[in-house]
Amino acid sequence: DDLEYYRHRAPSLLTSPHWQERNLGVKLIGYLRHEEKLSSLLHLLSDPTPATWLQRIFGGDYRQVGFIRRNVLAALQHLNCWNREAEAGVIEALADGYYEVRAQAARTLRHFADRLMEREAICERLLFLLRDRSFEVVIEAAVALGAVGVDRRAIEALLNLKEHHYWQVRDAALRALALLVKRDVIHDRRWVVTEVSRFILTMTDFRSHFTIKESYRQLFHLCREMEAKENLLQGEGASRSVEPVVGRERKVQGA
Repeated sequence: DDLEYYRHRAPSLLTSPHWQERNLGVKLIGYLRHEEKLSSLLHLLSDPTPATWLQRIFGGDYRQVGFIRRNVLAALQHLNCWNREAEAGVIEALADGYYEVRAQAARTLRHFADRLMEREAICERLLFLLRDRSFEVVIEAAVALGAVGVDRRAIEALLNLKEHHYWQVRDAALRALALLVKRDVIHDRRWVVTEVSRFILTMTDFRSHFTIKESYRQLFHLCREMEAKENLLQGEGASRSVEPVVGRERKVQGA
């Protein structure tokens, strides 16, 4: 049938001399969950073959163009396959010269957060990416830290994004902090509520829905709810109400 045909066809596309066909093969293997071709995908991800001189003139770096490397990382998520070789390849991709590859590598690590083997090394790489020149990479690195971070370094690094030029980065930091609260990496929730009150919550986009303020409210209410549950379990009753403080304002309208 059609499914079997495409499963048979996809691997042959990986050896095509045309990058567009190789790229299509990568996508098909991911969508069809062709797990047997995991090693073939990892080979494309780490293929050191340089681009031709003509391709380099137009900005190319390797034979497996940035689109292919990015889509290999996305295909790993579709396959949901993970081993030491895959982890090593994704960690290496965090230093890729193409910003979309770095961003997707962080996104892939977040997807496999519960299966990571070199968690400390990965956290170090993600912390470094918070200073990346591309804000899209910083966004993904921040959210990934929320999923894999295990200590105060991740918390403080995310809090230090409170005045970042791009509101999307500040929003990502708030969402990451919420993940750390859910994972019980952050224990002092009253402290984190005080700290996030220093975030600038203004947005430069013309939107009817203020995403970053919603992320703040969700983090605040998550901290309050988790504290209340702990107090009930300890027989101390519900926690005292804490009035949220938003950015440079002293109160959120309608919070």
